[in-house]
Amino acid sequence: MDRYTFEATAGQFFNVFVEQGVGSTLEGDLRVFAPDNTEIHMSSFASLPTSFALLVVQPGTYTIEIDGTLNEPGTYRLVAGFSESYELSLPGFVDENIQPGHAQVFLVSATAGDWFSVNYLRRESVASGTVGLLRMRAPSNAIVFEQNFAAIAFDTGLIQAPS
Repeated sequence: MDRYTFEATAGQFFNVFVEQGVGSTLEGDLRVFAPDNTEIHMSSFASLPTSFALLVVQPGTYTIEIDGTLNEPGTYRLVAGFSESYELSLPGFVDENIQPGHAQVFLVSATAGDWFSVNYLRRESVASGTVGLLRMRAPSNAIVFEQNFAAIAFDTGLIQAPS
């Protein structure tokens, strides 16, 4: 098991991304712990990577833990860092590039009960197995919508802003 720590202040967004190393078949778990040692995230990686992004509300020392669960020993690639956040008004349009393993955070204001959708169009061709993740969170940090994508385009359909 490997552990990494970092300092974060309230209002920062951080993201963590883990995937198998080149040629490795290692499978494992990603865990993230808040400064009070509360586990705030757990997900697994295998042939597909896993990721997590969070708005920091509790300042202090956060811990990232990678634990191999199958095909050990093996290698993994970890990308962790702080993300910029961007205000986005509805209706809105974003045309951005993103590097593998990094997250972009867009803050959108919506009134509880409002309906909206997100349409995504990938501008480049990608290799097999290349995926992304769209995750929408409520102000409470609860996940409202989450979808992995590898296709050239998708539409979330209508999503209602939570109360």
